[in-house]
Amino acid sequence: MNSTNPQNANYGYQLAACLIVAGALRFGLLDAQSLWFDEGTTLELVSAPDFAAFLDRLIIPVSSERLTPAYFFLAYGWGKIFGIGDFALRALPALLGTAGVLILALAVRPVASRQYSVLVAAFGATSSYWIFYSQEARPYALALMMVALIFFVFIREIKAPDVAKGRIVIFAVISGIAILTSVFSALLLAALGAADLIIRRRPSRWIAFWAPAGLLSVAVFLAWMLQFEVGASAAVPKSGNFIYNLLFVPYGLLFGQTLGPPIAELRGDDKVAVALAYSPYLLLSLVSLFLVVASAAKIQRAQRFPNSETLAAAKIILLAAVISFGGAAILAYGIALNWLPRHAFFLEPVLIMLLPLALAAPAGSVQGSQKMTLLGRAACGLFIGLNLFSLSNYYFDTAYARDDYKAAAAYLRTEVKSGDTVALLYGKSELLKHYGVSGVLNLHHVAAEELGQALLTEAGKSQISYLVLNRSFYWHGGASVRDSLGEDFEIGPVQRFSYIDVYKVRAR
Repeated sequence: MNSTNPQNANYGYQLAACLIVAGALRFGLLDAQSLWFDEGTTLELVSAPDFAAFLDRLIIPVSSERLTPAYFFLAYGWGKIFGIGDFALRALPALLGTAGVLILALAVRPVASRQYSVLVAAFGATSSYWIFYSQEARPYALALMMVALIFFVFIREIKAPDVAKGRIVIFAVISGIAILTSVFSALLLAALGAADLIIRRRPSRWIAFWAPAGLLSVAVFLAWMLQFEVGASAAVPKSGNFIYNLLFVPYGLLFGQTLGPPIAELRGDDKVAVALAYSPYLLLSLVSLFLVVASAAKIQRAQRFPNSETLAAAKIILLAAVISFGGAAILAYGIALNWLPRHAFFLEPVLIMLLPLALAAPAGSVQGSQKMTLLGRAACGLFIGLNLFSLSNYYFDTAYARDDYKAAAAYLRTEVKSGDTVALLYGKSELLKHYGVSGVLNLHHVAAEELGQALLTEAGKSQISYLVLNRSFYWHGGASVRDSLGEDFEIGPVQRFSYIDVYKVRAR
């Protein structure tokens, strides 16, 4: 037999290097920031004493998590083995995120060169968006990995001479799990199926491959949904600024959510001034995007694709991106959804597979398509640089920090004395308990105008109470705690942490 092909060895080393970078960026500083509000819901689920209690918490009517059960089943089992500390909880999505990068790089290999596959791995490894959600104990890292698996199987279907039964079964199972990871996966599957039919025009083969996946996905989802109360529905966050969301979603996918202005600073009346202060970064990102698109168009016009399968794959992926983005936008507008980059996770792997077109064609051509142009190098270098800068903001700039329950709990552990009361107006009591503050009085459902009386009644003889308010803009429409307490309480200085205010009040 022949010795190992040097090109294969180099490809393996390059892929391994990208994987090491991907893992380092995802596992590095994994527990530096506190678990935040949404992760508190995950903590509530995985900390259930037994599986029956876990199921009860998962399918309650007010929980939107019941629409994304696959991740929480996995996280519950993971927690039983590795614990529910900050690092342990986030290690699962970090692992899934790292694996997703490798799967996506291998997914394109049947129709792309080794160089192209490595470029996909490099873009995926340094994606600020992907890293952000790989460090969050939420379903998005699993959802991204499932999208990578969808393309892993689908691209091999394009390359194969005929439909294999094993591939049909595997694709159907992956599609079903993807739907149970996030219902938004259905948008990608529908768009990908439509694009496949439009581009390849093989109805009989299309039905043979897609029908089992569609039927199984629908059956599995309906079977799960039938476990819920009739008429119960999860709350859907609403938004009245669709145009803002329409711009923010692709921007967040391309450069992450920590390159431009911090979201907290955009909630005030001076949001325009804040946005203008960050205009240099926004301008650089637009220049980067323009150069990437321009260089990709230039390279692909000058070169031809080496075979019909490669051309078909490129067309299908691009068309699926357009259809799924348009479908998601229409859905968000129709149901007034606060459409955020996380809801469009299925587009991130698609963009990463298309970005290397700015550097080289998917595979070799007679005109030397592997040669990277200077424009392409500059564009992609700037693009990766902006993603890394976005990451540095995420890691080190406190202006981009999320809800700091860890710091708030540390303050309470120091200040609260025996007989004092800690009351939570809005937030996750499980997170305070997680960080060492127990016996928290939950006043979530107390109306703002009844807060003072409720505190006097519930706190009993306590002279001092500490009121914890997470995400104050959600508490009764941003009502004032001072006004709600009235004249019966003396309010001391407010301790402010990221997205959390702690009021020290004394009954008069």
